[in-house]
Amino acid sequence: MLARRLVPLKARFARLLRRGAACEDPKVAAFCRNLQSLWPALWRFGTCEVEPTNNAAERALRRGVLWRKSCFGSQSGAGLRFVERVLTLTETARQNGVGALDYLTRAIVASRSNTSPPLLLSAH
Repeated sequence: MLARRLVPLKARFARLLRRGAACEDPKVAAFCRNLQSLWPALWRFGTCEVEPTNNAAERALRRGVLWRKSCFGSQSGAGLRFVERVLTLTETARQNGVGALDYLTRAIVASRSNTSPPLLLSAH
């Protein structure tokens, strides 16, 4: 398991941070103290299932980036807000296996009938 293999590295790094925190250079000492305060987060990858890349986020943004490039973006603040909301809706719907157009239709019907909007996020 990765967590066990990290034990010697964590111990060595902890010793180096202690030495750095006691350093005479105030910038080095502050940097080391800051890293010490973030200690659990520094090693989370060793105990949690975390994808080591941002590929999922990159893939989620790709459609919007390509769309924006092909239609030259938006010319107003209202247009930018509309685009960001629609792109967010379509990507969230795609990730949750919901049809974006179907969701929008149900949301508009709910709004016009003064009922609660449909849920877009799955419960997992």
